[in-house]
Amino acid sequence: MWLKKMISFPIKSKLQFKSPGFWLIVILGISIVFPWLNRFTQWIDNTNIENRTLASRPGFKDLSLNNYDSFPGKVDRWMSDKFGLRSEFMRLYGKMNLNLFQKSPLPRDVYFGKEGWMFFTGNELATYNGYARFSDLELDSFYRELNDRRTYCKSKGMEYYFVIFPAKQSIYGDLQPDAVIGLKRKNRTDILIEYLKKRDPSLHIVDTRSALIEARKTWFPIQVFYKTDNHWNPLGAWHGHAALVNQMHRDGLKVKLPGNPKSSRYRLDKQDGYSGNLAQFTGLSGALTEPKYWLVPLFEKQAISVANYECKTPQFSNAWEYQMRFNNKDTTLADVLFIRDSFGSDMINELAESCGRSLFIFDEWKYGMNTDWVERHKPDVMVNLVVETHLENVLKKVR
Repeated sequence: MWLKKMISFPIKSKLQFKSPGFWLIVILGISIVFPWLNRFTQWIDNTNIENRTLASRPGFKDLSLNNYDSFPGKVDRWMSDKFGLRSEFMRLYGKMNLNLFQKSPLPRDVYFGKEGWMFFTGNELATYNGYARFSDLELDSFYRELNDRRTYCKSKGMEYYFVIFPAKQSIYGDLQPDAVIGLKRKNRTDILIEYLKKRDPSLHIVDTRSALIEARKTWFPIQVFYKTDNHWNPLGAWHGHAALVNQMHRDGLKVKLPGNPKSSRYRLDKQDGYSGNLAQFTGLSGALTEPKYWLVPLFEKQAISVANYECKTPQFSNAWEYQMRFNNKDTTLADVLFIRDSFGSDMINELAESCGRSLFIFDEWKYGMNTDWVERHKPDVMVNLVVETHLENVLKKVR
């Protein structure tokens, strides 16, 4: 009897193929298996689009009597981050929020403004609206740190410059939601610069915010920051570099002036289809695009990229651009060491053109003195390039 049932089972199962229950089981099985297969096959793109390192697989070292209660949470985060369709579902979620609800899919990290503008929350918003503040003790620490750096540079026969780049909200704050604009008050960058200038007017502090505000007016309706990214675009970076070079020239340093960006020395160019990091993080890369603008020099460039110094490169997200080195055919220009962040990426070629030997170090957003690079490069000028949302990192006194 049991043999007869086994033989007849396939015949009976065929009769069930049209039943909803059968197809529900099939769909459920595919939905379970396919994401894991996709992890290895990448039939559907699942590259990390988040601004963080995804959770690693927990091992036995993570399981002990002291932390056994946290182990399930670590497993859950790992499984969630390694889900084979995570990035694709985030893209679908982002598009649904944009097209159906006209809101950010990640409101704790990114918020939408007017006319398609996107902004980071966190320290960028807190810097704009004045919520992030420096105490009196921190202001004094800033002066002491910058004065120590200047003193060190003087002992090496160098000049020291501290350059502040604007966050996106500082230039396009009026394109944020009205509720955010209403919170605006004097921010910490204003307070810090006023304090430093009052404490010691001889410090070389370059605030590029006014130059970018003027550039926005000059180029309107062309923007100098990205709508879908928290950085300035190459056109904005050009004006940031010009603000620094012009100030160095006024201080008597031998640098090459960039000239008028709307003169015959340059041509404005653009490329459509750019999606920045804010669009990427919210799963809207490709769904939200914009033009990318930059200035093309029409003169013969004198700066030449040369082999980097041999060194051990630290491991961080921008390690590939940790060190960049240039020589200039004009050997009379000042040699400069730039310690920068990601805002400095789009101004490297322009700064190299304005200086003699130039070395650019991306020191993991630490903005330290990097005395080892000073000793190696032996520049005439040391420059810290700092975006205002990371100013507090300077107080960590990394050498």
